[in-house]
Amino acid sequence: MDKNTVIVDVRVESDLYVAGRTEDGEDYTAEVFIVCIEYASGLVFAHKSHFKGCRVEKWITEDDSGTAFVDIRTEQKAKAEHLARRVKQAIESGGFLDMTAYWYERRAAYGSTAYLQEVAEMTPRQRAGEPD
Repeated sequence: MDKNTVIVDVRVESDLYVAGRTEDGEDYTAEVFIVCIEYASGLVFAHKSHFKGCRVEKWITEDDSGTAFVDIRTEQKAKAEHLARRVKQAIESGGFLDMTAYWYERRAAYGSTAYLQEVAEMTPRQRAGEPD
C-alpha cells in the first residue's frame, strides 16, 4: 500500500462556529465536533456529519422574546467519539470507507508531505495570505 491509502489516525477534532446572535446583536461562538481521518501522506478528511455543541432555543411571549444558547457539548462530543470508534472498527476489520459519499478533504496536516505539496503549488500572494 502506498502512503496515500494508509489511514494512520482517526480522531475527533473541534472547531468554532457562529451559532447565532445574542440579544445585543453580537455573534455567539460555539464549538462543533468533527470526526477526521488522516492518511500517512498527511491528507486529512472530515466526515460530513458535524456535531454542534450548542442548541439554539428561541421564544416569544406576550411580554418578551429572546434566544437561549444551550451548551450540549458533552453529549455531542460523545456522539462524535462514537462515530470515530465505528470508523476505527471498520478500518480494523478491513471495511471500506466511502470517501465520496461521507467524507470531504479538510486540510493537510502541518509539515506533512501533502502540506508541503500544497504550499509548493501556492502563488506568492497565497503564501502571504492575500486573496488572488
